Amino acid sequence: MLRREGIYSSLIAAWRLQRDQGALQALAKPAGRPQADPSDRENARLRARVARLEADLDKARRVIEVQGKLSALLGQLATDSQGSGSEPTESHSRPHTSNDNPFSESQFRTLKYRPEFPATFAHLPEARAFCQRFLRRYNAEHRHSGIAWHTPHNVHHGHAEEVRAVRADVLTAAHARNPERFVRKHPEPAALPTAAWINKPAEQQQPAHPASTKP
Repeated sequence: MLRREGIYSSLIAAWRLQRDQGALQALAKPAGRPQADPSDRENARLRARVARLEADLDKARRVIEVQGKLSALLGQLATDSQGSGSEPTESHSRPHTSNDNPFSESQFRTLKYRPEFPATFAHLPEARAFCQRFLRRYNAEHRHSGIAWHTPHNVHHGHAEEVRAVRADVLTAAHARNPERFVRKHPEPAALPTAAWINKPAEQQQPAHPASTKP
């Protein structure tokens, strides 16, 4: 009845209205990227600042913890020294340089001059891992000229003399095969030092007593 009277024509018009409204809404939006909310930028800045402050606070806590442990250790050492009545021990520092240990300096120089020593470490675990690898080689593989080309491990655990005996057998066999190569004397492995010195003082000769002129 409505269709026949022209009131209802079965024309689907709602989609056109939605299409036109969508087009108008799209044209009303500003071009380009949407502007950030100033409050979001401020919140991000505050979060970054809080993270930096927390990191600084964590560093300060670690420093205080280390200082506390060091203070307790020094106090315990002082108490033990007073209780035992022992005298102060000799320093391992160089003469006139109280804050320098030449043995530690020598070891640190060996560490720094390794070809694989990096310019910087990315973080503390990386530095610890590198030092662990270095110390394993330094103790068990590196042969030191100051201890007759032995490894610290062999000297510390008492294996140096056994190693020296093996070296002596090898040199003796080499001398027997080719004696002309050893023109001065029978080859012997280097002997272990009996003492470690820092600026060893020169041995002073006792002055000769003058002949008596008394009758």
